[in-house]
Amino acid sequence: MDDSSFCIGKSNIHAFQWIQKEKWPFQHLSIYGPKDSGKTHLGMLWAKKHQAVWLPCAHPSFVDSKKNYVLDVDPHCFNEQDVFRFLEEVHALEACCLWLSAFPLHVHCSHSALRSRFITFLCTQIQEPDDVLLSKVLKKAFRDVGLIAYPQILDFLIRRMDRSFSSIRDVVGKIHDYTLKHRANLSISVVKSALDW
Repeated sequence: MDDSSFCIGKSNIHAFQWIQKEKWPFQHLSIYGPKDSGKTHLGMLWAKKHQAVWLPCAHPSFVDSKKNYVLDVDPHCFNEQDVFRFLEEVHALEACCLWLSAFPLHVHCSHSALRSRFITFLCTQIQEPDDVLLSKVLKKAFRDVGLIAYPQILDFLIRRMDRSFSSIRDVVGKIHDYTLKHRANLSISVVKSALDW
């Protein structure tokens, strides 16, 4: 996996640019956005570039001599006291952390000191895709399952499908299953049948 494997558009360019940087002005970068928007992909690229360790949660016991960490978190579920202590340990080691989440980390935080820490993080949002990025991601998703989507098929889909990253997986999955079941090549008629359009 390299940088060329990530589809770039207006909605995610800033997040992509931040993970390209050799050094951030602060220790922590928070990337948030909708499901299936490529946050994990960006995390994998950054981890590979900076030898970062993926952690299952932000707990101080996981901090060791490693310098960089990636965390894919649900702020609704984590223990705020553990996260605060984790940040203390990370700060002492001068480590860098990439935080991935569906929404800004501070929004539902009740721990005032932790909330203040979160607000100091670098923060960038991935928004839902525009037509150009939607087409790129659709094309890649079809290619990943061994299907070639020609421009007229992509245009047909973009005009009719929900404009979200999560809908791409659903649409491509249904079409792929249909082509396997019916041993059919990808076409607009196949798309219509697979999606009941």
